[in-house]
Amino acid sequence: MLFVGCNTFRLSDTPEFTATRGVDLREYADQGFLITPETYNGKYITKGMIEVALYPRVTYRTGRYPSGEDYTARFIYDDRGQLYTQMVEVVSFETAIRRMHQIAVEWGADAIIRFEIDRGTTTTDLDPRTAYQYILVSGLVIKRED
Repeated sequence: MLFVGCNTFRLSDTPEFTATRGVDLREYADQGFLITPETYNGKYITKGMIEVALYPRVTYRTGRYPSGEDYTARFIYDDRGQLYTQMVEVVSFETAIRRMHQIAVEWGADAIIRFEIDRGTTTTDLDPRTAYQYILVSGLVIKRED
């Protein structure tokens, strides 16, 4: 048996564009709380090291649902042929930083230095076929003395 297929597509130009990503830390600066990737040259007391990993919530609904502002949708079938919509929550750097700040304040800190921000990919035991993005923020939590 011979199968022959043909797939056509149209090439199109892509106009120039700029993609910008930033994290606004002014709300913390307005409170006198320092978040910086640099070290702090003044006197300080180390409160601890912190790492916050924010993973998305993943839910399943029977049937077909569109993606929304707060989640992305992917359509999957189980081994019986039942259609499900896998809904993956959109996680943000801002949410991870907010949680990190809350913990630092609970520790009596007024700064996070050597601040790092990253994004990673993982899978779950329930669905190892699908990768999910997570957010990771970390730093050294300190109380400035000067």
